[in-house]
Amino acid sequence: MDRSTLLWKSTLEGLIQIGSVAENSIDRRRSLVYTALVVENLLSAFINSTLPLDLSLEALYGIGMVGKHQMEQVLQVVEEIIVVKLLKVCLEGEFVQADTLISLLQFYSGRIISWLSDAGDVSEVAMQFALHIWNQMENKNILKNIHVMGILDALMMTMKHLVSVSTINHQSVILQKSHEIILKSVSCPTEWFATEWFPTEWFATAFQNPELLMSSPSSSVEDLNLISLFASVITAVSAQTPLPPSNPNSSSNFVSNLFLFFFLRGHMPAAQALASTINKNPTDSKAIESCLSILSEDKTENKQFFKKDIITGFALIGKGLVMRGDDRSKEIIQFLLKLVISSQHGLDAALSAADGFHIIMGDSDGCLNKKFHAVIKPLYKQRLYSTLVPVLLKSMKEANSKEVVCRAFGHVISDAPLTAVIGEAHKILLAVAHSIITLSTDIQNKDVVYSLLLVLSGILMDSTGKESIIENLHIVIGVLTQLVSYPHLMLVRETAIQCITSMSTLPHSKIYPVKPQVLKAVTRALDDKRRAVRQEAVRCRQAWSRGNMHVRRYKLLGRSLKKVWTEMVYGSWAHLFIGFIRTPRVFPGKFV
Repeated sequence: MDRSTLLWKSTLEGLIQIGSVAENSIDRRRSLVYTALVVENLLSAFINSTLPLDLSLEALYGIGMVGKHQMEQVLQVVEEIIVVKLLKVCLEGEFVQADTLISLLQFYSGRIISWLSDAGDVSEVAMQFALHIWNQMENKNILKNIHVMGILDALMMTMKHLVSVSTINHQSVILQKSHEIILKSVSCPTEWFATEWFPTEWFATAFQNPELLMSSPSSSVEDLNLISLFASVITAVSAQTPLPPSNPNSSSNFVSNLFLFFFLRGHMPAAQALASTINKNPTDSKAIESCLSILSEDKTENKQFFKKDIITGFALIGKGLVMRGDDRSKEIIQFLLKLVISSQHGLDAALSAADGFHIIMGDSDGCLNKKFHAVIKPLYKQRLYSTLVPVLLKSMKEANSKEVVCRAFGHVISDAPLTAVIGEAHKILLAVAHSIITLSTDIQNKDVVYSLLLVLSGILMDSTGKESIIENLHIVIGVLTQLVSYPHLMLVRETAIQCITSMSTLPHSKIYPVKPQVLKAVTRALDDKRRAVRQEAVRCRQAWSRGNMHVRRYKLLGRSLKKVWTEMVYGSWAHLFIGFIRTPRVFPGKFV
């Protein structure tokens, strides 16, 4: 950090402290003076772009944290700048402003809205800006260019945050506005998505005959962008917020059918919205029946069914069902397991199914989380873990592709609560070691290898897990010493050495046979190209060598004590014997 930046940060901290004092003062005039002198001047500098963007955003957030009134002023200015940048990028073609727009959207939704939500009710402000964004979507030119350079993704996440912090009434207003624009702007007839037009059997028939699905009019870029933004609204609404019908005589099936239609075309935002709808509306069984009817049909000849986006979408739907404790999730779980174990539909489909378990078991930032009002039943991960692990353990011996099964097993183990894993450490430890070795040969599995290594380290840190480690010490040490030279990820090498270091505290009688193997592997790591790995290798070698020095000292001390004790014992008896011989014998009644 250079001197000017350090001075700037110190000045900002001073201004924030002054603002805090003024805000907490009894004299309200101090707060007004601070707002006029500091806040307004800083906002003016931000509008005129006289400071670098990152410094400007940091200053705005720091000054805004002084009080709610100041943060609302910051919010108002940032909203205006976002709209201006959006128009410049999408209408005037100034794509160099795209990065600035994305940074502003992330700052607005991730920091300002979150702070105001924690400070109090921000629903009205969030609703107004969400409606303002939807008003801009009525312009076809904006819709056409909004997907460039990641703007659509940032705008979708902003919309999710705005909807999630709104009240149910305000969410209904946003839904109504977005629904009206969908009905008016989407090129394909929206009447198709009414219940009477899209019965359950239609989706199964469409997947059995892909020509039927593809014969429908293709979606334009504008349609897909609009559906994506509408999906972000549906993803973030509360379970108590009623979904808009397509007409007064229909129910929420319009939303489900709309997103199911686009999901079957491989549109992932639609899949997220459909999964959220199924999770939050258990009474809407039509959507679930439509999805399960597709799985129940015989589609072994349909390659469309086994594309990555389709499998990922079904995993999201399964996650929505599992999270709320719906037994119908078993059909999707069985579908994914069949793809993983058999691999008869190709390696890509099997790998997508294996990654589907990561979607189901893991935490998601984009949908199906507490922030976006998902229905979450307690301990759902533990229940799914106890169901999947026995099947995957058995499949490791029977599967056609063991690497795919190990990848699925790695996702389930690493995403499950650690307490559940440690409780069954004696059952899964060998499978964890086998999975690490199997997956370590392919660079695409490096994240799964690292996750499994973290699970192994968690078992090692637990007192109960240490017993399983000691019982299988040679196998665990063999795995860790191989990972010391793992070429694809530095964190794997560093963590493996840390695990070996912690194992130096295990009983000496257990670890003594593997010390040469450990020291040889750690010595190789001393030449690693990453400094962090070399430092861990030095600590590890010192820990294990220190153990050897202690043992040598104890042995030498033991030998010395034994020698002294021998000399003391046998020397004493010798002296007594010699003394007995040399001592004159005195017999009673006689003189010597």
